[in-house]
Amino acid sequence: MPDLRSYVAGLEREIVAPDLAELERVATARRRVRATTWVAAAVLAIAGFIALVPDGTPGRTLPAVTPTPTATGLAALEALELREIADPSPAIPDMITRADDGHPASIRYAAACLDDATGVLVGTLNGSANCRVVWEVTNGDKRLYLPVDASQRNSAQYLGDGDFVYALWGGAGTKSVIIDADTMTMTPLVEGQRSPSPGAGRHLVGCGFDHLACVVDVRTGHLDLLDRKSLPAWITEIAAKHGHMPIEVVRRGRELLHVLPDGLGRGPRDDSSPLLVSERMPEAVPLTIGPPSLPEAGAAWMPCGEGGTCIVDVEKRTMQQVELPQASEWAHNTIDGFWGLQLAGPTTGPEREGDTIRATAVWVDERGKVSTHMLVDYQLSTDVTIADGGTTGAMTYYDRTSGPTRLHVSTDRGRTWRVLTAPASAGDDVDNGRLSSGWEAWPEVR
Repeated sequence: MPDLRSYVAGLEREIVAPDLAELERVATARRRVRATTWVAAAVLAIAGFIALVPDGTPGRTLPAVTPTPTATGLAALEALELREIADPSPAIPDMITRADDGHPASIRYAAACLDDATGVLVGTLNGSANCRVVWEVTNGDKRLYLPVDASQRNSAQYLGDGDFVYALWGGAGTKSVIIDADTMTMTPLVEGQRSPSPGAGRHLVGCGFDHLACVVDVRTGHLDLLDRKSLPAWITEIAAKHGHMPIEVVRRGRELLHVLPDGLGRGPRDDSSPLLVSERMPEAVPLTIGPPSLPEAGAAWMPCGEGGTCIVDVEKRTMQQVELPQASEWAHNTIDGFWGLQLAGPTTGPEREGDTIRATAVWVDERGKVSTHMLVDYQLSTDVTIADGGTTGAMTYYDRTSGPTRLHVSTDRGRTWRVLTAPASAGDDVDNGRLSSGWEAWPEVR
């Protein structure tokens, strides 16, 4: 145990304390289900792509088509041509993938469904199993229709210069393709096992639920899985562009390192092992999972696993989960020990707007003893959050359940509590879960 305490205490020098902007991301991430990929988490396999225009020639301008069919029944649904599916469907903005470089190309998700109650064909996705759906690729007066699965709503990714990609690594019966909106053609991607470095025509893309990312090479038509050898060359771009991915930052001297607590994904290979990586490494290094650690004061931590909290020893290449009770979030300020927030809703059934939630402060000493203090009962439509980033051992919580924002604070590890009124000028800090400077001078609620 002395050795464990020694290197855990030394961890504070190794891990960069998160800045205030980082705290917002952490607090937000702990409120949602974590994903192991950053794009296309809901992608399911589809039977394949078929491009149809009136005479089978890609790129031809389509004639006007009849509005919503008046026929009823499953036979009429199955008889619909792909362009007829797209025509009656409204262009819902959040179902459109557009070029973001000034190119006029876009992909619209459209559907024709059979209304179970009336048997009439309707032009909106209604949740029924009796639906046919397509992507309508548009570029000026050119159209291309691709039959897809209903789950494919947002799985097209734009690469630039009028090119889109659909990528699903290892999908049974499914071909990953590049869709060229200029020529209205599709190029199947060849899956490879190379370790591609960044270069012209190469793009990071999501490629299914089981993988962190893939690299698509537009020039050669290859799709390569991001692996331990290729990861160092891409890690800066991943960390800069995709802040919602499970990546944490540590430092060893002047070297900036990144930790991927969930590894490269959840595939059949050893992809779920946590990794340590920097630009200087020849390849990412697996971290060994060590025994659980006691919650020592001053230890810097990072999210890991299914809502877990871990510490990393860079030199020993280990990751250890801290023994903590269940909580909605934990503060990064562990100067005097670990403390967090527990939110408890109804004991039965799903949470609904207006339900009463109990917000409770929770803290743990270095022997693992758990203490709690009930802060407030509030409605689901309001909010209680940790006020993180303090420079002292104070435990602080923002309370926006009624009237002006209040700050619940204990400076003696829960022995006594005060409630202060936050000024309007602290609004930005409150919204982002940061403890405002000068909070000690805020007036106490009477």
